[in-house]
Amino acid sequence: MKVVITCGGTGGHIYPALSLADALKETENADILFIGTPNHMEARIIPEHGYAFESVEAKGFNGGLLAKVSAFLLMMKQTRTAMTILKKYQPDIVVGFGGYVSAPVIQAAHKLHIKTMLHEQNAFAGKANLYLERFSDAVVAVYDNVKKQFKGNVYLLGNPRTYTALHHKSDVTKETYGLSKDKPMVLFVMGSQGSESVNALMKNILKKLGGRDYEVLYVTGEAHKDEFDPSEYPENVHFTPYVDQVALLPDTDLIVTRGGATTAAEISVFGTPAIIIPSPYVPNNHQEINALALVKSGAAFLKREKELEENDFIATLDALMKDPKLRKKMSDAAKSVSYPNSATDMIQLMKDLIHE
Repeated sequence: MKVVITCGGTGGHIYPALSLADALKETENADILFIGTPNHMEARIIPEHGYAFESVEAKGFNGGLLAKVSAFLLMMKQTRTAMTILKKYQPDIVVGFGGYVSAPVIQAAHKLHIKTMLHEQNAFAGKANLYLERFSDAVVAVYDNVKKQFKGNVYLLGNPRTYTALHHKSDVTKETYGLSKDKPMVLFVMGSQGSESVNALMKNILKKLGGRDYEVLYVTGEAHKDEFDPSEYPENVHFTPYVDQVALLPDTDLIVTRGGATTAAEISVFGTPAIIIPSPYVPNNHQEINALALVKSGAAFLKREKELEENDFIATLDALMKDPKLRKKMSDAAKSVSYPNSATDMIQLMKDLIHE
């Protein structure tokens, strides 16, 4: 099978795409080409993972009328560039994971009568995917309410990031970060870069967590590591600039995190109880919508950043850590909405589309 995957802009698009690529490579020995933009993170991350990479230009339909016209003309021009790449590579199918770069690539595949599939990771569909549905043979979604946002063939197959999570190999343990293997742990992680706004809110909260029966591992983000002096905090509170989250999740009793699609998939498949503080700085408020889906299932609590209050947050944290039965109930709820076979189910759908 020859596959082109297009994605770009954010890790929320890129990492699920890489997970599908890994599953295709390991289960189908597929030949895979990625197409992204030349000046965003995919241009670095994808080649680092060993995959062939081609680029086309793309930009969002933001700003005034002139900016939108400019973006549209660029998309039309880059559709022709993408057609040249696809004619040379001759894939059996093209899979888009979102980001504006998907538009010229999916349109090019449609013009060339190549099968196409979209993946929507979030509970609120992105603009690019909503536009591209008309050029696609199937849409894969994670959340049931996304079905209402699309008109065509939508399949609830989940986020292929679960494949990476379940096949992750690492020697990292709680002891790697100075924690006890026998004590319960709360993991605070606000994305790979950390969060300046959440860090500011949490400094006083962390100082008040001494004398607990549980330990805390707080991930500052590399850019913020010098903002925390461990000597100013209780001995059960530990700090690290970066964490191997997937390696620790099976031994994490509670996670305090953002509401990104990748994190939601990982905590669901491992059944990790969560307090979610969605980022208010993302399009369409999709992190909060993602979080509400987990809250509705009973897997998580939601704390909005602008409403975060110290005593209330600490009370919620302590109540959860004192109640293993509640955490077990949350864990079961998380697993009930996970898709552990997402990647292999997507591959089967791809085969079905190719052989229609």
